Amino acid sequence: MPIQDEEGVFLEANAILDYGQIRDLDVQSPQFKDFLIELIKLLNQITDVVNIKDTGKYELSEFITGQILYPDTALTSSSTTTPAYRPLHRQVYFFAALANNGTVQQAHGIDINNDFSFISIYGAATKPTTGAPPANGSFIPLPYASKTDSENIAVYLDETNIYITTGDDRTMYTKCYVIVSYVKE
Repeated sequence: MPIQDEEGVFLEANAILDYGQIRDLDVQSPQFKDFLIELIKLLNQITDVVNIKDTGKYELSEFITGQILYPDTALTSSSTTTPAYRPLHRQVYFFAALANNGTVQQAHGIDINNDFSFISIYGAATKPTTGAPPANGSFIPLPYASKTDSENIAVYLDETNIYITTGDDRTMYTKCYVIVSYVKE
């Protein structure tokens, strides 16, 4: 039976079927029919768990995540479009160094139209641990919020590009990833 807890949904890792007993079953016996029923139950459990898992793959091209968004609440049974769950798409973008009190941008290549809704735009920037002292590595989330305005970092996109805007010198952050998730309505 699938187990759902605060870590997610998982199948039990113990062997459910005894391989030795399966080899000796007569295909005409009631035990074989019971075995088939148990096998079908197990396959259904696997199907249930696989269908609700988030695929942990982060691609540089559009990838359907396995996540779904609730049906559009504006649609009803009398709408021309049937209300249905909508799959989420995800894409990762790599940026080199952040700007010194400015903006870096990169084309995202997503053919955005009125049928798109973005679910999340986030990432992280890394300052490597190499170089002259002080060479402490540092890692910050994108966007970055600080009570000091000049330390804030904004991440946003428009129909063509993704932008990362810094309020001070962040050029030492040379590995930056931005992840966008969206639904095609």
